[in-house]
Amino acid sequence: MQFFEYSYLVNQSHSNSYLKYLVILFLLFFLAFVTIKYAHNRINTKYRDLGLIFFLLLIFIIGLQFTNYTQGQSNLSQFSQTAKFVEKLSKDQNVSTNDIVVSSSSLADEMVVKIKNKYYLVNFNSDYSAYQLTSAKLMNSKTQLIK
Repeated sequence: MQFFEYSYLVNQSHSNSYLKYLVILFLLFFLAFVTIKYAHNRINTKYRDLGLIFFLLLIFIIGLQFTNYTQGQSNLSQFSQTAKFVEKLSKDQNVSTNDIVVSSSSLADEMVVKIKNKYYLVNFNSDYSAYQLTSAKLMNSKTQLIK
């Protein structure tokens, strides 16, 4: 079972792929080059065909990047909600946030929380505005801590 520390939840951010940005930039420059070449020599259609191919590649990669961006924003929102829950739990239990680890990076009903050396099962109400801790025992004691 994996457990996530508070510092991981706070510092986790979606990583922007700089390689994708470089590829998009390269395609834009190459598309501009091919467009200029085609404008100078309209008889040779290979530049028009190359321009069309690179334009379609550019649209495809931008679409992929937008999908990755929206997924990253969703993940970031889930991480921040879980971090706020850990902060609230630490205040309620009078422990440091460093003493709390959670089994899920997003808020989920029946997730396992470890406070110091004790495990608890968390049950949320329907709108996640209240929670209840129930003492729990792990069947498998092998845990992995993600910092």
